Amino acid sequence: MKIKKMTLAIIIIILLIGGIFSAQLAGLWHTKGQPGGPGPGKGINSQQVTGREKESRNIDGHTTFKDLLDMGLTEKEIADVLGDGVFEPLLTVKSYCEDKGLAFGQVRINLDALIATD
Repeated sequence: MKIKKMTLAIIIIILLIGGIFSAQLAGLWHTKGQPGGPGPGKGINSQQVTGREKESRNIDGHTTFKDLLDMGLTEKEIADVLGDGVFEPLLTVKSYCEDKGLAFGQVRINLDALIATD
């Protein structure tokens, strides 16, 4: 018996979708409503970030000033490290340093030290 490629493809798709629906009915497949990590989510497993978790966060090239504020730093602490109190919350620290001619590595070290002391 020879099966056409199109028929085989349809059978495979039906089996995959059927498997997903069966897993959902059995409670083994969740696609929403289950937060994946700590944060201010609204799911039953959501958690608030604690002081100990703040220390483990790293500042990298994608870290924004809003992230720093969320980690517990104040605007004054950030301004003291940068030497300037004017920054956009959604701008990355690395972009700011490049624009102002600051060494990102040194700024990162100073900010990491502040986060570790909170």
